[in-house]
Amino acid sequence: MVVDVLVDRLNKIIEIQEKNKTKDTYGGFTEQWVKLLNCWAEIKPLTVNNIFEANKINEKITYIITIRFNSKIKSNQRIKYKDRIFNIKNIINVMEENKIMEITAEEEIVNN
Repeated sequence: MVVDVLVDRLNKIIEIQEKNKTKDTYGGFTEQWVKLLNCWAEIKPLTVNNIFEANKINEKITYIITIRFNSKIKSNQRIKYKDRIFNIKNIINVMEENKIMEITAEEEIVNN
């Protein structure tokens, strides 16, 4: 029932990404983000923090991203929505029912 109520709110397709390490020709490793899965989501802003660093004002915006439950999603991954990147901070299994996940994620915006 609760998931049915969310259908209209989950109106954005997001990509969950994870870091992939591959060996390079010099014996080291290269890291890159690769797609794990796509899913429908609701993205809501929660807080905005302005931080002054190196003569720039950086905004860190925290969001709550709601999706259907998926056990593959972990806090060391990130979310891509269009050309925006959200770093996952926390994941909550709402009501411990394995139906809905609320992901707290942070987007950093650098203003020159």
